Order: sequence, then C-alpha cells, then structure tokens
Amino acid sequence: QIPFSGNIIQYNFIEAIKQLSEYIAKETKADKNRIYILGTSFGAHNTWSSAYNYSDYYACAMPVMGRMYSEDKIDYNKLKDIPLLIAHASNDKVVDVSRDDEMFEILKGISANIRYVRWDKYGHRMARKFYKRENWDEWMFSQSLDKR
Repeated sequence: QIPFSGNIIQYNFIEAIKQLSEYIAKETKADKNRIYILGTSFGAHNTWSSAYNYSDYYACAMPVMGRMYSEDKIDYNKLKDIPLLIAHASNDKVVDVSRDDEMFEILKGISANIRYVRWDKYGHRMARKFYKRENWDEWMFSQSLDKR
C-alpha cells in the first residue's frame, strides 16, 4: 500500500517494476515473450499504467479492482494489442468501478483484446474469491508476445 498518490509517484513504481522484471528475466533466463503483469487494488493501478506505458513488453495485463488514472490525453490504441483481463466488483466502495466500465467500453469499441469479469458482490474484497473461482491463470499463461 502507499500512503500518498499521484501519477509521478506511480510512474516511479511502474518503472521499478519493469526494471525488476527485466533483472529477474535476465538472471533466470526466463522466456521474454511470457512476462506478465497483474495486481490488485493499488497494484492494479500500476498494472494499468504498466500496460499502457509498456504494452510491447508485457505479454498481458490483469488489473483487479484498480483503475486507469485519467490523464489529459490517453491514446487508447496503446492498449489495443495487449491482452487485458479486468476484474472488478460493482459494489466496490474503495475503488469506484465506473472507470473500469468506461475503459472496457472504450477498448471494446476499438476491438482491443479485452475481457471483463464484473461481479455484483464482495466489494473491494472480491479478489479473495476471484483468484479462487476464475480461471485467470489459464488465460494468463496462454498469452505470449509472439502470439500477437
């Protein structure tokens, strides 16, 4: 968790996450076509931003109960080709679901590779059930940069 917010601070997080994943991939000789990013709540905010800024680096992105920060000008086409699985509960009182609803409609409208799991219960704690009930892992591990 983070006690403050802001896009500049968030950018530092997504840059650090990318650098860490690059380091791990290099040290473990991981398949660079299969580097995934997912996060819940604040981690989902960073997942959205990471997908937006590094869509050609990650094989897919899965933001759960987060939101894409509004920016003055978003080039939604930057998110068109990265496979996205969004998950959110309509009764989330911590992170409003409306931004994910909006992102889904916009990206669906430009034929993005997007899937949306939207539940009507569990609020901001939906992740506890989501990770157990949905086959997100099958979806995620089937993604690869070389399949785009």
